[in-house]
Amino acid sequence: MIRGLKPIINTPRITIGVDIWCSEILVAVLKYRAVLGYETPIVQRFSSEHSDTGAFDLGRTLRRAVTDLGLSRRCTAVAAVESSKVVVRQTSLPTMSDRETEAALAHQLPLLVPGSIDDLVFGSVRLGDDSPSGDRNQQRCIVAFTPRPEMLALYAAFKEADLPLVSVELRSVALSRFIFGLPKPNVLPPFGVLMLDETAAELAVFHGDRLTYARTLVGWNSEGEGSSPDHSLLIQDVRRSLLWCRKCRLGPEPELLIVLSAEDLDGLCAGLAAEIGITVSRVLPEWLDGHPLMTGATDPRYAPALGLAVKGGESR
Repeated sequence: MIRGLKPIINTPRITIGVDIWCSEILVAVLKYRAVLGYETPIVQRFSSEHSDTGAFDLGRTLRRAVTDLGLSRRCTAVAAVESSKVVVRQTSLPTMSDRETEAALAHQLPLLVPGSIDDLVFGSVRLGDDSPSGDRNQQRCIVAFTPRPEMLALYAAFKEADLPLVSVELRSVALSRFIFGLPKPNVLPPFGVLMLDETAAELAVFHGDRLTYARTLVGWNSEGEGSSPDHSLLIQDVRRSLLWCRKCRLGPEPELLIVLSAEDLDGLCAGLAAEIGITVSRVLPEWLDGHPLMTGATDPRYAPALGLAVKGGESR
């Protein structure tokens, strides 16, 4: 045996995806071994720990996750920011290098975000050619903004839990990596995913093998008054978003809308189906059967966390 080969094969590389929601975190742990590939992932939900003031104490919640899952210091983590703390915009730029794109987006910030930009941090994701213009010399980008204090607090919480945080991503991007990353699937039908937290909603639209549209939505609060909360504002915002995708020719209209939520939302799903005229489902479609990181017993809400863990493996 070649010296050093056995330790390389037997020592796993451990990455953790942490999907942060309003009052809980969804954690996915991936172990990767050279030659052997990924082991069966571990997924677990942790309800929020609270500080003395009653606020969500992310650091304390992460420490409990580290203890309960028996994680070691060899782990690295990737996180998705809570939806209510992120603003998502889309823009077009000339095709250029990553460094030039970042500089151009920084120059555009005052046009993309109202008010002061002094205390914001941003990141971007390329979506490909600008379909509306038909110009391959133009590219579309998703730009996400979050207050700098929120980002500093996020890194501090992971440091408190002794988890090296190597990257922060949008939940939509993490979901895209899960769907299209392992394995490389055939071209899928166009579809959308609506991800609902207690007070925030995200919509992502996919076509071919990539994310084509993402934004945070308004009009959603799972704690609506009465036994039959009014979802009309959210339904109309989803409808407007899909109409905008069609107007901008970002791809074919979705044939399916998947709703990821911890709650039973049959009324919302029925309202969405009636308003936008497509199939609405709370389960992952059959064309994801056989995905190496997902079994039939896995809650579909763990898909973004699994995508984050895959990102952690790519970052090492």
